[in-house]
Amino acid sequence: MPYGFQRAEVLGALVSILFLWVVTGILVKESIVRIHNIAANNAEAAEDIVDGKTMFIIAAIALVVNVILMKILGAVIWAKPSWNVIDPILTLVFAMIVAYTTVGICQTTLRVLMEGTPVEMDTAEVEAMLRNLPYVHEVHNLRIWSIGSDSCALSVHIVPTNSKVDATTDAQHHVHEANIDGAPAICYGFVLRQVERAVQTRYGFKYTTIQVEDNDYVCDDTTDSVVPNAQSAV
Repeated sequence: MPYGFQRAEVLGALVSILFLWVVTGILVKESIVRIHNIAANNAEAAEDIVDGKTMFIIAAIALVVNVILMKILGAVIWAKPSWNVIDPILTLVFAMIVAYTTVGICQTTLRVLMEGTPVEMDTAEVEAMLRNLPYVHEVHNLRIWSIGSDSCALSVHIVPTNSKVDATTDAQHHVHEANIDGAPAICYGFVLRQVERAVQTRYGFKYTTIQVEDNDYVCDDTTDSVVPNAQSAV
């Protein structure tokens, strides 16, 4: 499935919630009107009964518990027709249950659509884990965001310890450690694979973008540019 299309299920959930809220709002309005009319002994209100089938469909969309409420409602009204005020009262109870059970889903859906960090993901913990990896000197520009309900992405900039670019073309010369200009240096590819494997194994990231930077040049977050590292220049 293409990258962005994984949000189709999230959009579907949001549309369903909005539809449920609209229908519930209509039922709440009708229930308030009916309670007022019943209290005023309005004869016409006695004939204005909420459609049980419609209520059942809406209840099935929300939760199984709402179906149970409908069964109770039908039994009470069948046994005691004069208790028709229970109908709009239970409709209001149903509306409160719908609101309570869908607010959390709506918040999660909006978080995904706005590319927010998943609530179960601790960015500080991920950054600390990366800093503790061998050969990792600096971690910055760490970003984690939701792609779908069960997948998230990560992008991060990594500065390895005493890193240098391994410019050789022969595969047998791509080593994990090498002496460059008389000092030990780490191959970029090794650090990249190490970081990628760590975040995918420990946190299950499906999409990762890892930028490995030269120790002599680092990102300037204030200008979004690459500048010489002051420490390496000393």
